[in-house]
Amino acid sequence: MNCGAYYCCALTNADSTLVCWGDDQLPEGDALPAEAFDAVAVGASHTCAIRREDSKAVCWGKYSANSSTARPSPDVAYRAISSSRGYSCGINDDDHVECWGPSSSPPKPLSEKGRTSGKQFLSLSTNEDHACGILDDKTVFCWGNESPGQPESPTSDTFTAVAAGVGHTCAIRESDSKIVCWGFIFSESDEKFSAVVAGDDFTCGIRENDSQIHCWEESSYNITPPPSVRFKSLTAGRSHVCGIRESDSSVECWGTNTYGDVTQGPDSAP
Repeated sequence: MNCGAYYCCALTNADSTLVCWGDDQLPEGDALPAEAFDAVAVGASHTCAIRREDSKAVCWGKYSANSSTARPSPDVAYRAISSSRGYSCGINDDDHVECWGPSSSPPKPLSEKGRTSGKQFLSLSTNEDHACGILDDKTVFCWGNESPGQPESPTSDTFTAVAAGVGHTCAIRESDSKIVCWGFIFSESDEKFSAVVAGDDFTCGIRENDSQIHCWEESSYNITPPPSVRFKSLTAGRSHVCGIRESDSSVECWGTNTYGDVTQGPDSAP
């Protein structure tokens, strides 16, 4: 499951096909691809997914695709993917990052993709102005337009997960499972977490001890998670959060419902 600014998609348990909800990104008359996928990544106005049959990335949505740089390499297999406003990045089978998007006025993470050359990645997270990943030595590497959430990522620690927000970045420290954030929101959690996501001005994580979600924010999006509910994964949009429940694998969403009833979740359970 993954959310963009105002749109979310999840893979069904039955056959790994897509279920999407929120502010529809499909051009009028188009339908979602009906094939099985291993991963999905939602941007602000486009979506990309990794096909199960060949691990190739396919994309659709409302941004221009007049140039080959706006689409993923057709002959490359990917094992992870992340999308944001106007661009996407994927980790290929060689553990290197490739990025693509519209050729005119590309976002900084796309135009500066040469900064990732030669680096091997374990995971990846993108947002509007910057992207970050966990390298093979478990340090955090970020690149983009030097936004407040990007520079001066911690160099003395190793991490197991990273989440790029709009104006901040957070990561789970390997030594103690605490969340460390830098940028507009600079903080360190007191509790231990197994997962972390970052939105506009907020951060959420799944606590290790009870699998419940804890959020903290500098905004008015009302990112208050449901009480006493155990989750196994979560994702964040610009002003909302969605999680998959441990009990029945259903999706539950909360936050600000800006467009397309995104906080209502999918019409059918994944």
